[in-house]
Amino acid sequence: MLAPISNGRRDKGTSFKRLKDYLTKERDPETGEEMFRGEMILSDNLASLETAHLEMTGIAAHNPLCKDPVYHFQITWHPGERPIREQWQTAALRTLRDLGFSEHQYLIVAHNDKAHFHIHIMVNKVHPETYRAHTPYYDMFTLDKAMRELEYEQGWMEAVGNYRWDKERGIAVKNTREEMRALSVRERQARGKAAELEHYHDAESLQAYVKGKPAADLQMLLARHTVGWSDVHAMLHQYGLEMHQGEQGGYTVQSIGSGIRVKASDVFRRAFAGKLNRAETERKLGPWREASLEDRAGGDRSDQYEQHSTRDPEKRTQRREEREHARQELKHQFAVYRTDCRERQKAYTVDVRKRRTELSDQLKLAKKQIRAQELPWPVKWAQLSRTVAEHVVQQRLLRVEALRERLKLQGLTYQQWVMGKAEAGDKAAAAQLRGWRYHDQRNINKLDKVIASERDTLHLSAGGPFDESEWTELTNDRLRELQRNEQIARIIAATRWTINRRSGDVHYTVGGKLALVDRGKTISVLTTDEAAMVLGLEIAMKKYGSLINASGPEVWKEQVARAAARNAVFIQFTDARMQQIIFAEQMKLDRLGMMAKQLLDIQAQVANRPEASFQLADRDAAYVLMGGIFGLVRGRGLVNDLHGNLQLGEVRRTNIKNIFYFDITRTADGTVTYTVAPMTGKGAELTKLLHDAAGQMGKTSAMQRPAMGQVGHKREQDRERKKSHEKDFGLE
Repeated sequence: MLAPISNGRRDKGTSFKRLKDYLTKERDPETGEEMFRGEMILSDNLASLETAHLEMTGIAAHNPLCKDPVYHFQITWHPGERPIREQWQTAALRTLRDLGFSEHQYLIVAHNDKAHFHIHIMVNKVHPETYRAHTPYYDMFTLDKAMRELEYEQGWMEAVGNYRWDKERGIAVKNTREEMRALSVRERQARGKAAELEHYHDAESLQAYVKGKPAADLQMLLARHTVGWSDVHAMLHQYGLEMHQGEQGGYTVQSIGSGIRVKASDVFRRAFAGKLNRAETERKLGPWREASLEDRAGGDRSDQYEQHSTRDPEKRTQRREEREHARQELKHQFAVYRTDCRERQKAYTVDVRKRRTELSDQLKLAKKQIRAQELPWPVKWAQLSRTVAEHVVQQRLLRVEALRERLKLQGLTYQQWVMGKAEAGDKAAAAQLRGWRYHDQRNINKLDKVIASERDTLHLSAGGPFDESEWTELTNDRLRELQRNEQIARIIAATRWTINRRSGDVHYTVGGKLALVDRGKTISVLTTDEAAMVLGLEIAMKKYGSLINASGPEVWKEQVARAAARNAVFIQFTDARMQQIIFAEQMKLDRLGMMAKQLLDIQAQVANRPEASFQLADRDAAYVLMGGIFGLVRGRGLVNDLHGNLQLGEVRRTNIKNIFYFDITRTADGTVTYTVAPMTGKGAELTKLLHDAAGQMGKTSAMQRPAMGQVGHKREQDRERKKSHEKDFGLE
């Protein structure tokens, strides 16, 4: 960010009205209609935009000693940076405060009509109440310090100025003379297209050449009392340069013998940059005239511009090799990191299995001890129910803890890992980040140039809410599932129970309400709260086994079945409709897993006969195939496009990645067939394509699917639970 201060008129006649009109109004070049230039903010002590200049002029009239009451400065951002209103408003108010203008009258206008976003601030130097004029002392330094602070706070790119940001101390620090001298050397370097020439073509630009010794000699020449254009032409001729005047009054510097030229305002900034500097130089040199033969013959050329290499080829090759070695070392370190993550994941999986087994063993032992006690059966029922409920709570908490820990142990991607290393100060990681940024920026610039050059290009965008892709949404499902599981686990863990000593019934309170009643042979669920249903299902499964009979209203049974599927309760109902609901819900939860399996089946078919054509079962199978290759949304759209308005006997074919042909045919009887025809010699590539697509879907499905633990409900375990249940309730 930069904050240039605009100089007022030399005759002290700067006008509030003219400046306000310039900042706020513009005319449409086609219609001539007057329009507002951008967003505006008025100080609280101004009534309206229409009367702002009158109010400022009236206040300034109370202080006749202040000859020029108009103070005007800008705040500019780097090209590509687009602050929101809150950010640029904060920046403007901060600078007004630092300059001492918080209580003065001011107008802030945001302009977005150039490559760089910028705002203008017009201030009345005269205070509206005391009528004292305030002129900031060292305002250039005050503004530059504020820019560094705002860059740090809002995350903008740091600009070069009198201050720099000290990251260790967290403050803006003024540059020393040595640092400013180094910055002045940087200022002599090429910019814009000239900088691109030097960077990509390894050649010195004419801009950098003229900014060197010719610019210094011209400045010394202009310091003389008597100097004319002939002296300037003779001096430039010694460096193989000549100056020309343009039609609009500007000047250019050209290399003799070539068509390469630069603006004089870019290379001789002190003499020709800005109207005032150029006018002063023209006044000193007199009326313009072209170089004469005498000017060119004034002396031999001491230098000549040539596009010679600015770098040592050997050093450049050495640095390139060093960077490549650093990148390979970085990749090796990441491989070690990933190996360590996998080992920790395996160790944690073993630990979770061990803890789950211990919980099961503890439950078996507790049930055995209760059965061995000489107590009435109602008391045993109550103790068994309470023990099972405690086990369900512990198992649910273990499941949530395991899911959260697995998310932590997943490890970072390569990009995330490199960013972390760079933040820690690793130079190789920082260099890799710069390389990625340069590569991305070059691609963006190339694309921008292509789009800008195509004047007949049509740009389309969403007319309503924009949904990027199902893939993006699925990556967040596991985190949402973790949050939901944690909420249910907290509710279950807070469950309270009371025992009816006479009947042996156990009453469970969930969320402050009576939710479950365990009457020994039956468990009654009294509320539709999901946590209560999950608790009841898991207690029933631990007591009666995985085969459960559910009776009650159909709406309740449907909700219970959905809760079982969503919360990974591996249970089987005797009601066939409830089983269908569970299957349908599981298909929704793991649709990508099912699609991955179908893709693997197709892959196996291709692997057996790589060159043979084959038909897909139906339109859904075509969705699966194209969805795996191109993504769900695009794949479905491709199939629908080919399918639209398909006539009898018509065959539509499309080339898929130059690997196979996809045909859709409507036969004479109206049946639609979907055929996959591998190209000659492309069977292996098709097999790999299907394998990669299935792997991607399977990976996303694993992220989407809730942690289901072990499915270990085998027939032997079911029989053991049934036998234990019969013992508990005297049914042997």
